[in-house]
Amino acid sequence: MESARYMANVITAANLLFGAMSIFLSVRGSYIPAAWIIFFSIIFDIADGKVARMSKEVSEFGKQFDSLADLISFVVAPSVLVFTLNCPKFFLWRLLVCLIAVFCGAFRLARFNTESEEKSLLFFNGLPTPGFGALVASIVLIYYKYNLHIEPRIVSVIVAILAMMMVSGIKYPTFKNVSLFQWKYLLSFVIILAMLFIIPELVAFVLSLAYVVLMPIKANLMKEVK
Repeated sequence: MESARYMANVITAANLLFGAMSIFLSVRGSYIPAAWIIFFSIIFDIADGKVARMSKEVSEFGKQFDSLADLISFVVAPSVLVFTLNCPKFFLWRLLVCLIAVFCGAFRLARFNTESEEKSLLFFNGLPTPGFGALVASIVLIYYKYNLHIEPRIVSVIVAILAMMMVSGIKYPTFKNVSLFQWKYLLSFVIILAMLFIIPELVAFVLSLAYVVLMPIKANLMKEVK
């Protein structure tokens, strides 16, 4: 389906542009919009994957374009967001950590692109870049929402740990064969959606943290069943 492939590339472009917008907003000090925009990019990233699979054949261009968009939206944008947050103290330390995060994200995406389709069908190797972007962005959101006084070095350590997780061998389920539009997921979806309207920052943080921490456990359980 040529139209599905074309639409997937359009959605990927939207993901890329939202990521770039987040970077520009971070530079001008609009941290909260910059953080939320990263979550919009995640929605586009999920959508382009679903649409691309409708074409039954993923083009090499689409694969590379998607990785470039992910690098901007889920690695560079959150790294810039953290680096520019409140005129960073410990300038050299935070700069080094953010540069390491960008390198690890690029390495992870390059590794993903060179893995065979069969090898990556059920599991990702390392923390997916959207997981990195989501947790970093959600930390910024709760930082401002609840006026948290988080030591800058702690934030840098968290970013460094997440960066190492991206290039690790930790398994994360891909959920490629799972449809979210099923009755058994409907109640959970409605509850989460309602909570997003009430306490969006906290829900974003809890969901992001749960994904980063709990999904490797889910992957191990899936491997044991298999």
